[in-house]
Amino acid sequence: MDLESASAASDVEEGRIWGSDARSPETQRIDDASSAHPSSDCGIGHRVLASRSVLALVVDEHCVFAGLQGGDIVAWSLETYDLVLSVHAHKESVLGLYLSNDGNLLFSSGGDSVVNNTSIQWCDLSEEGSTLNQASSTHLTKRTHRFFDSRGPDGTRAPGSLDGSHAVSDGGRMLSFKRDHHKLFAHHGYVYSMLLVKGLVESAPSEEVLLTGAGDGVVKLWRLGQEPGASPSQIAKLQNGDPVLSVAVEGSLLYCGLAGGALNIWNLDSQQLVKRITRHTGDLWAVHVIQGVAICGDSSGTVKKFNSRFEEIGGWVAHEGTMLASAAGRFKDRQIYATGGNDNSVGIWDLTEFFMTQEELPPISNDEMVNSLAKFVSYKTISASPKFAGECNQGAAFLRRHCNYLGAKTNLLTTGQETNPIVFARFNATSPNKVDKTILFYGHYDVVGAETNRPKWRTDPYQLTSINGFLYGRGVSDNKGPILASLYAAADLARTKTLRCNVVFLIEGEEESGSQGFHETVRRHHDQIGSVDWVLLANSYWLDDYNPCLTYGLRGVVHANLVVTSDHPDLHSGIDGSTLLDEPVKDIAMLLSTIVGRRGQINLPGFHDAVRPLTDAEQKRFEAIAGVLLLQHPEIPDSQALIKSLMHRWREPSLTVHSVEVPGSKSHTTIARRAKATLSVRIVPDQQADEVAANLTAYAQEQFALLDSQNDLTVEITGKSDAWLGDPDNEIFATLSEAITAAWSQSQDNVKHQYPPVSQSPSNQPEAKSIPTRGPIPTLIRKDSSDSLASHVERVITSTTTSSVGKEAAKRAAQASSTVPTSSTLTQSTPTSSEESVALSIRTEPETDPTDVKPSPPRAVKPMFIREGGSIPTIRFLEKEFSAPAANLPCGQASDNAHLDNERMRVENLYKSREIFRETTFVSPTLVPFGSTKPRVSAALDSRLPILHTGFIYNDRSMLAPVYVYNIPIYIDTLTKARAFIKNGHILHPSIPTKNITAVADLGTGTGIWLEDVAKCLPNNLVYLHGFDISSAQYPSGSEIPRPGHNPIPLSVHDALHPFPTEHHGRYDLVHIRLLTAGLKYKDYATVLENARELLMPNGYLQWEEVDHTAFCTNSVPENPAITRLRQSVIGAMLKLGLWPFAPQRVHDQVSAGGFRDIQRVTYTAVGNEGIRGISQKWVAGVMRALVPASMVVTGEAGNEGQAKEVVERLVEEFDDHCLGARVLVNFGVTVGRRCD
Repeated sequence: MDLESASAASDVEEGRIWGSDARSPETQRIDDASSAHPSSDCGIGHRVLASRSVLALVVDEHCVFAGLQGGDIVAWSLETYDLVLSVHAHKESVLGLYLSNDGNLLFSSGGDSVVNNTSIQWCDLSEEGSTLNQASSTHLTKRTHRFFDSRGPDGTRAPGSLDGSHAVSDGGRMLSFKRDHHKLFAHHGYVYSMLLVKGLVESAPSEEVLLTGAGDGVVKLWRLGQEPGASPSQIAKLQNGDPVLSVAVEGSLLYCGLAGGALNIWNLDSQQLVKRITRHTGDLWAVHVIQGVAICGDSSGTVKKFNSRFEEIGGWVAHEGTMLASAAGRFKDRQIYATGGNDNSVGIWDLTEFFMTQEELPPISNDEMVNSLAKFVSYKTISASPKFAGECNQGAAFLRRHCNYLGAKTNLLTTGQETNPIVFARFNATSPNKVDKTILFYGHYDVVGAETNRPKWRTDPYQLTSINGFLYGRGVSDNKGPILASLYAAADLARTKTLRCNVVFLIEGEEESGSQGFHETVRRHHDQIGSVDWVLLANSYWLDDYNPCLTYGLRGVVHANLVVTSDHPDLHSGIDGSTLLDEPVKDIAMLLSTIVGRRGQINLPGFHDAVRPLTDAEQKRFEAIAGVLLLQHPEIPDSQALIKSLMHRWREPSLTVHSVEVPGSKSHTTIARRAKATLSVRIVPDQQADEVAANLTAYAQEQFALLDSQNDLTVEITGKSDAWLGDPDNEIFATLSEAITAAWSQSQDNVKHQYPPVSQSPSNQPEAKSIPTRGPIPTLIRKDSSDSLASHVERVITSTTTSSVGKEAAKRAAQASSTVPTSSTLTQSTPTSSEESVALSIRTEPETDPTDVKPSPPRAVKPMFIREGGSIPTIRFLEKEFSAPAANLPCGQASDNAHLDNERMRVENLYKSREIFRETTFVSPTLVPFGSTKPRVSAALDSRLPILHTGFIYNDRSMLAPVYVYNIPIYIDTLTKARAFIKNGHILHPSIPTKNITAVADLGTGTGIWLEDVAKCLPNNLVYLHGFDISSAQYPSGSEIPRPGHNPIPLSVHDALHPFPTEHHGRYDLVHIRLLTAGLKYKDYATVLENARELLMPNGYLQWEEVDHTAFCTNSVPENPAITRLRQSVIGAMLKLGLWPFAPQRVHDQVSAGGFRDIQRVTYTAVGNEGIRGISQKWVAGVMRALVPASMVVTGEAGNEGQAKEVVERLVEEFDDHCLGARVLVNFGVTVGRRCD
C-alpha cells in the first residue's frame, strides 16, 4: 500500500480541513470551472486525532511520531493511519523530537528539565555516566528549582506532584547533562529552535554547526568543540528583531519564522538578509524547505508555500487553531508533510506531485485514488430523487472522464429519458503474455440520500473526511470506493504492460432505484461489451470487522404492494361504521393473514417445494463460519443458534410486511377508503422470481375473492430479481481467495521496528475539543448486501399492544434457549464498530482490562465463504446474459454503515481491495466452461480452514532460519515419487517437449532423486544433468551421482539467492525448481527466478513446483485438532522467520510478471483419488515429522527440538488414527514458463 497522491485540492469549511476536493490533473482541468469548493495546493489530508496538543513531529520511513502536551509520544502508521505506538515518555510536555540518521534512535526532550531555557546544553553519548536512571534521587525531576520551588512569604512551599498520574515508560535511555556542559545565557530569551547544519565552515565542510533561534530575535551560529569537554563557540549572530520561533536551512539560505508572521531569509555565506516575507498574519511556529520551496505554518492554522523567488504559490488551512509543529519525510517514494496543532490532531499531507516536473509521469497512487474518491463523493448522485438528476449525470460524466484519464476506452450508455446512464469503460490487455479473456466488473455510482438522517452525520456526507484511518462520506463504501479500487487496479496493470486480460466496467446509476433500464441497455450493447469470462462485483460487506469474506450466494426478491380500495369516500366510523361495510384496512389485515402464517410460514401453494435440501458440503461451510466467528465473538454462546440463524437468513425464503399505509386523514374516527400493504418475498435458488410474482398475484386475488368484499384489490409488483448462487469451488473464487490471502497476510520483510502495545490510558483519548460532534453516537447495524429494491420506512409505534394467549409461553421458551444472533450482533460486539472506534466519538472511560480487548486481525487469513440474505438484481442477469460465472468480493467491514448516517470505509480496506482486484485481474480467468467445476482443493477448503492467528512479535531469530531450512531429513526426498502419484506420474509438465531437452539444471536438488527420475523419462540418453543446492548435507557421498553407462551427475553447492557462475549462464534447456518454500521470504521468489532465468537458453523452459502448506488437511469437518495444530505450527513458524508459506500463487505471480511466455499453471491434488489415500497420508506425516519440531521451537510451543518431537509424534499418531476414516487432501502447484527475450 503506497501513500501516494495526484494533484489535489482540499475542501475548506469553517476554517477546518476534514476532507478534500482532490482531483487528478486531467479532472482538475475539466472540473475547476464548476467546482463548488475552493481549491488548495496540498495533497489529500489524512487526519489522526491525538489526546493533547501536538508540540513536536518527526517522520520516518514508516510512521509519523508526535510529542504531546503532557509527556506522551505517539506514532501512526503511514500505511493505514492506525495508532501503532503510545508511550508516556516525560512527566511534562514533549517539546522536541529528533530521529537519528539511521532511523533507529528517537530522541525526545521535555519540559521536565530544570535547566534554564535560555541556556544550551550538550552531552557526549560515549562518555560513561551520561545516562541516568529516572528513579534516581538525583534525576532532574526529583530536584527542587530555586525559583519555582522556593518558599513563599509564610515559609511554606507550594505542593507539587509526586509521581504524576502516569509513570514514565521504561526502555528508553535517559540522558543527563553535566554541569560544565551548559552554555548559560546563550540567548537573552527562550531558545525556541535548534538545528545542526554541515558545510558552513569553509575550512571543514563536513563539520557540523549549531544554529539556535530565540525570543531575543537573534539566530546564533555555534562551532562545536572537537575536543572532549570543549564548549560551543559563537561564530556569528543574525539579528531579526522579532522572536525566532522556527528555522530551516537549504543550501546557503537560512529561513527564520518569526513571531508576528514574518519570514526572514538570510544568506549564510554573506550573513545578509536577502528577503523579508510578511504574507502570514500569525506567528510562524513551523518552517520547512523542500526542493527550494518554503512551507510555513502559523498560529492561525494556515500553511503557505513560497518558491525560490520568494513568491507565494499556494496554501491551505491545516488546523483549527495554532499550528505548532511540522515535519517532512519520504514514504515509499512519496513526499510527506505532517502538521500538528493545538486542535489535538495531526494532518498528513502528500506533496509528491507538487514537486514533480512536467516531464514526469504521475504515478497511479493510493492517495490519487482517495483524491478521486473525494471528488466522486462530492456529487450527490441520488437516483431516487428527480431533483438530483443533474448531479447524477455530472457524476457519470466525471467517472467517464476519470476512466479516460486512467487509460480506458469509454462510452456513456443511455438507459432512458428519465434514468441515469451506464458508464462503460474498457481496458484492453497490455501484457506480452496476454490471453483472450475478459473480466466484467459491475458497480453503481448512485447512492441513497442522506437528508433524512442528516442531523446524525458528524461531517458533511458529500465531503470526504479522513479521520483516524477511516474515510467518511455517502457512497464511500456503497459503491464508489470499491469502484475506484477496481479501476485503479486495472490501470496499474495496463500502464505497466502486465494486464493479461481485458477488463470491462459497467457502472450504472440506477441500482438504488431498481436498476431501471439496465437489462435492456446491456442487451442492446452486448456486441460492444463483447464476450465475458468472469463477472466480478464488490457490493457487500464482511460479516464482522475482523474477517475478510467472499460472497457466493444471494437471495432473490419480489416486491409487491397490495392495494384495497373502496367505492366510498373516507367515512366516519361513528356515522357509517357497521358490519355491513367492508373496510379496506380490515380487508388488508385478513388478506395478509392468509398469505403468511405463524412463524412466517408462507402459504402460497407449492412455494416451499423448490427449496433445495441442505447438503453436507453446505452444512460444513456453515459450521466453518461459526467456528471462525466464535473464536472472536465470545458473546455468541451457541454455535448451533448462530448456524440456524445464518441458514434461515441466507438459504431459506421469507416474507416481510414492511408497512400498511392509510392515506388521507389521520383521525382515529376515519374509515379510510384506501389501504396499501407493502411487502417483499425473499426467494432462494430454484424459485423463479417471475413465477413467485405470478403465484403471489393469483393467490392474493383468490383469497381476496373468498372475503366476498365489496372493495377492489390491486396487486402491484414493484420489483423482482432471481436468487444467485455461485460455485465456491470454481476458478474465480479460488483466485479471489488466494488474492485475499496474499493481501491480508502481511509480510514482515519491511517491518523495521515492533512497537509495544498501545496504551489505553485516559491520556491517550482524544479530548472533546478536537472533535466536532452533533447528536448521539449511532448504533451501527450491518446491512446485508446492497439491497437496491428494499423498502426503507419509519416504524410506527402504537400505544397499546394486544398479545396472543401463547405469547408468555413463547417468551419463556425463548429465554430458556440461546439467543438467536441477528445481523447486528457481530457489528455491535465489534470494537471497530462501537463507540470507542467511531472516529468522531469520545471515550473517557478508565483503562480497560487487557483481557477484554478483542484480538486484532490475523496475519495470515483465509476468507470466509458466505451467502447473504439481500438481493442484487443484476448479478444473476449478468451471469445469464454472458454465460459467465460471477463472484462478489465484499470490500468493507460490517460497521461501514452503508445507507445509514456516518457511512465510512477503512483506508486499509480500500487499499487492500485495490491489491486484491489487481491480483485477480493479473491472474486472469482460464478456460473453464460456465457451469462446470474445475477441481481445485484450495478453493474447496477455503470455507473450512480455520483462520490462522499469527500475531508474532518479531525478535531477532534469524539464526534459526538455517536450522529450519536444513531440518528436512533425507527421507523426505524418498517420498519424491509420492509427488508423482498426485501428478499422475508426470515428472515434467506435458507442455515441455522432452525430445528437445539436452541440458537440465535442478535447483534445490536435495539427494538428486528428481534428476535420476527425469533422466529415465528423457529420450536423449546424452542429456547433461546438474544439481544445485544450498548445502551438501543431503548429497550422496562425494559431489556427484553415479550413472552406470553414462557420465555422473555433478552436484554443486550454490545459494539460488545469488547469481550463478557465468559458465552456467544460457546453458540449460530446462531449469527445474522444487520445494524452496521453507527457505524463501516474500521478496526472495523474484530473486530466485531472476537467477534461474540466467541459466536458461533462449526459449528454454522453467518448471517450478511447490507444495501448498495451507492445504494440508482432511475432508472431515470439523477438522481433526491434530492436523490443525501441525499445519498452523509450520505456517506460524515460517511467518515468524519472515518466510512465505503461500508458495504456489507467489511462484505463478513472479513467473507471470515478466521474462517468460506460454505460462501454464496446474494444481495437482489428491482430491477424488481413492487409490492414493495411503501414500497421501504417508507423505503428509513425513513432512510434518520433518518440519513441525523445528517449527514448534521457533514459535515457542516447545523449549527444544527433543520436546517438540515427542509432541509431534503424539499428534502424528492421532492424525494417522483419524485418517482411518478420513482422506488427506494435498496440493502441489506447478508453474511452467518459457524464457522470452
